[in-house]
Order: sequence, then structure tokens, then C-alpha cells
Amino acid sequence: MNSYGCERCRAYVQHMDEQHRRLNAELRRLHDEVQAGGGHRREIVADLAALRRDMAAHFREEEDGGCLEEAVSRCPSLAHEVRMIEAEHRELLEQLDAIIAAQRQTGLIAAADLARFAAAIDRHEAAEDHVVQHGFNVAVDA
Repeated sequence: MNSYGCERCRAYVQHMDEQHRRLNAELRRLHDEVQAGGGHRREIVADLAALRRDMAAHFREEEDGGCLEEAVSRCPSLAHEVRMIEAEHRELLEQLDAIIAAQRQTGLIAAADLARFAAAIDRHEAAEDHVVQHGFNVAVDA
């Protein structure tokens, strides 16, 4: 692979890692706030809705010719794995929608629900990391 190709791979991986770190930090912050009993209902709903918008945008980017598609173009055997990852996007957003709806309706959100959602996101990102590692033949920071 030429140096341009290597730089492009590195840029894809760095961008994906940066987005994952940012989204995870926000999710962990919300979990900690809910667990501590802090925050007003409207603020938490607004923060969850913002997280949902950010995640939806991140997923669209991945699906619309982003890092995962580039990995498949370099290693076509990853196509099935990427289809499964992309199918999870809708499921993850639905899980977050259910958490937001519960918070809007009752004002009660269980830290355990957010912890389960965070665990699902962690598993999802691990699958994406696997694709990127194999598609670009690079190590991904965990």
C-alpha cells in the first residue's frame, strides 16, 4: 500500500476512535449522573436526546461510505460482518429511544438500563474494531 493509502487508513481509524471516545464519555457521564441521583428530568432527557442525535449521525457516517465500507473494499470477506454491525445500528437506537421514553414518561431512569446500553455499545464497537483491524491491517486502541 502506498503512503497515501496508509495515511488515509490512519485517518479513518483515528476519526472512528475519536467519535467512539466522545460518545462513550457522554454515555458514561449520563450514567454517573443518573446513578448519583443528580440532574433534573428535562436536562437528562435533553442530554439523552443529544446523545441519540450524535449516535444516529455517527451510524449514518459509518453506513454512508465511511470506515467500515472502506475496510470491506480492502477485505471483501468482512462484508457479512459489516452488514451485521450496520443492522445493529437501528437496534441500538431503538434501545436508546426506549430509555428516553421511560425518562420522559416517568422521570425514572435506571442506571442499570444505561449500564446495559453502554455494554451493548461496547460490544458493538469491539465488532467495529475487529473489522477495522482486519480491513486496514492496523491495531485499534481499545
